[in-house]
Amino acid sequence: GHPGRECLGGTATLRSPSRHSPSSALLAVAAICCCVAHGSLRPRAGLAFSWRELFSPWQFLHRLHGGGFSGQSDRPATLPDLVGGGRPREEEDPAVDSFLPTSSVGVLDRGELLEVHAQEIDELRSLAKNQGSLAATDFVGNEDQHLLAHLRAESFDLQRAAARLADTAAWRRESRIYEKAVDSSWQLAEKELQGVLRYKQAGHDITGRPVFVEHVGAWDVDAVKAAAQDPLRLATLVALSCEQLVAMKRPAFVADQRGVVIVMDMQGLGMRHITSSALIHGFAEVSRVVQSFYPDLMAHVFVVNAPWVFSSLLVAIRPFLSGETLSKVHISGELPTELLHLLGGPEQAEPMLARS
Repeated sequence: GHPGRECLGGTATLRSPSRHSPSSALLAVAAICCCVAHGSLRPRAGLAFSWRELFSPWQFLHRLHGGGFSGQSDRPATLPDLVGGGRPREEEDPAVDSFLPTSSVGVLDRGELLEVHAQEIDELRSLAKNQGSLAATDFVGNEDQHLLAHLRAESFDLQRAAARLADTAAWRRESRIYEKAVDSSWQLAEKELQGVLRYKQAGHDITGRPVFVEHVGAWDVDAVKAAAQDPLRLATLVALSCEQLVAMKRPAFVADQRGVVIVMDMQGLGMRHITSSALIHGFAEVSRVVQSFYPDLMAHVFVVNAPWVFSSLLVAIRPFLSGETLSKVHISGELPTELLHLLGGPEQAEPMLARS
């Protein structure tokens, strides 16, 4: 693959595969941001930050780097001007690039993985059938891909993958998500949530994977708070969206038959978004459901047009986040060239990323 190398106008990623959902990575960031902002979380030993440093990305990086680079002013990152206004990034900051790890934005060939791990998949299928967790309503999409996703989520440990399959099946039966997926009233409610959370299925990338775009910075925070008042209902509605993404038919030539590319547009993000305890509590259940019962769904998450406050907070909470959570997540103050390439170039990307 081609390593991404940007932050504060680029990407910050790790190499290990993630079992987390696209939304759970952002939710983890938001949740810990809330804790940091309210003083309930502290950096690792030896690191302490003032409020001035908290809101100055350059001072933050300077402290974390041990004062290791110079020539940067105390200024915010450049704000974008294409999607909600950004442009492709032209320059890199080597000091920032050297601080945060990178990863590939390549394509996972799940067909090849099915062949390589055929024995483990068959063994897991046998275990699942014996424990009664592979009925037609116990999964959505392709059965082999469902089994592979659970194996990958548990590092190919058969017993843990079987236990996770059992948990998924139990949740699906209890929630009756498969019935709600074809219920017109639930379908309408999910459509309404699309308007509140400002998300849409925007097409496909050049490899055939679905592209899911969410304009987080454009949220009406009060409306989102209202939607989050009933966490179980909110989680169910988001799960219905996941059902659609997993069930989406893809041509046989598509190498990644499960992964989804997520784009989160942060243009307009403010402290009100990330310090609301109501939002954090409401989305905690969303995070639990999606990461637990829709494993290995995220191919890449591009957090674009991230304002300087987001960049500062990300650096602050980086010591608290696991590699699994940050894996496959690319943070950019503008539009990274990797994303534009995946979407087929600027002309194709603009209508896909436009706010509706």
